[in-house]
Amino acid sequence: MMPHEKVQRMLALAVAGALDAEEQRAVEQHALGCEECRRKIETLGTYARGLASMPQPVVPEGLLERTRLSVAEAGWAAAEQRSRDLMLALVVVLSWAGWLGLWMVVRTFTGGAWSALGVSTLLVWMTAGVAVALLGKRDVLTRRV
Repeated sequence: MMPHEKVQRMLALAVAGALDAEEQRAVEQHALGCEECRRKIETLGTYARGLASMPQPVVPEGLLERTRLSVAEAGWAAAEQRSRDLMLALVVVLSWAGWLGLWMVVRTFTGGAWSALGVSTLLVWMTAGVAVALLGKRDVLTRRV
């Protein structure tokens, strides 16, 4: 005979008919001698019959296809966002590399004059700003299409 705790864990499965024949027989045999388990089986049986008599929802036609397309579009959008993020990171890295290179060249030719540093920094950041604006505009145009 099965222990009471193990049978209690199996009661819902027994009512649903999800146990194999041997387990089902063991649960029923235990319930014959256990008032608590018998009451739980009756209660769960009432619930199961009530659920079975409820109307079943109808799946709208094309739901699976619409869901599949929606998931695919979300994946494409995420891939596009990663592409934009990578492009922006590349612009920033190239801007810094250009600034550093220009600064070294200007410093070499001017003998260490720091005034050229401000001009080169301004030019590099303006270039980065234009690149970001262009990427943003491309993103807006892509959304409209």
